[in-house]
Amino acid sequence: MSSPGIFAVFLRLELDVSHSSARTAATGLALLLGLGAAGSAAAQATPGKRQPVPAELVKVALVADTTHVRPGKKLTVAVRFDIAPGWHIYWENPGEAGLATEAAISAPAGYEVGAVRFPGPDRFQTPGETAASYGYSEAAVVSSSVAAPARAGEPARFSVQASWLACRDVCVRGKGTASLELPVAGVKANAKPANEDLFRRHREALPRAFSELGAAQRWERDARGARLVVGVKRADRVEYFPPTGEDLQLVGQAAAPGKDGASELRLSYKPGFKPARARGVLAVTKGAERRYYALNLEEKP
Repeated sequence: MSSPGIFAVFLRLELDVSHSSARTAATGLALLLGLGAAGSAAAQATPGKRQPVPAELVKVALVADTTHVRPGKKLTVAVRFDIAPGWHIYWENPGEAGLATEAAISAPAGYEVGAVRFPGPDRFQTPGETAASYGYSEAAVVSSSVAAPARAGEPARFSVQASWLACRDVCVRGKGTASLELPVAGVKANAKPANEDLFRRHREALPRAFSELGAAQRWERDARGARLVVGVKRADRVEYFPPTGEDLQLVGQAAAPGKDGASELRLSYKPGFKPARARGVLAVTKGAERRYYALNLEEKP
């Protein structure tokens, strides 16, 4: 999804969120300007120029990782967003401008639908501007784990209601629905894997456990506040994506070369928060490989 960076990474990102109200106002203004641009472009369109059609910018489909529901077992249902070239939609935290993509998956009575899982995002940032947003281009897949009841009726119908904001030089709000019907496996019908390549790529893009990264980490604290320092060996680039909503503890972040060929990420938190807690997603690029890791570390007393 991203091009490899240089080995000696020096990425410095300073996020000043100490004045949360000002940041929130700026975010709202940026979003209004983006949405306003779409309306303005449509209002001032030259005769004969075709305007973006929401249904053509993003197409929605619902797929499963199995051909049949197995009573008492789990399956995975995923929403696939196919995005028009040059356009992008947003992550569960859209960043400093945009709207979060939403997908509400429904299942028959007796089925338990888990939380929607988002793959790691890309960063969208216009050269020369400080505002950054997070999301996806070309395609995106979000999923939920579904537990079938021990006595599942037949057939099982799943559906999704989705909404998004698609942006390029203008922003267009869109929404869509999709449905999927699966038979229930019985004595003469066995469940088989389905859409294997799609789900394999989706699993690879989901944030992994932080422990799998094998990173060195330590907390530091002084009068200025707490800092989490994460060192990743042989990484060309390390990026941090904050969690959904505004983290009022976070006052800054910076990434730079560390010791012994490691890339080091520093997250700084306000002194008034004890213990500080670091949450979000790390994107680590090593050569042509880019992987995501879920960050949820609390400062020890």
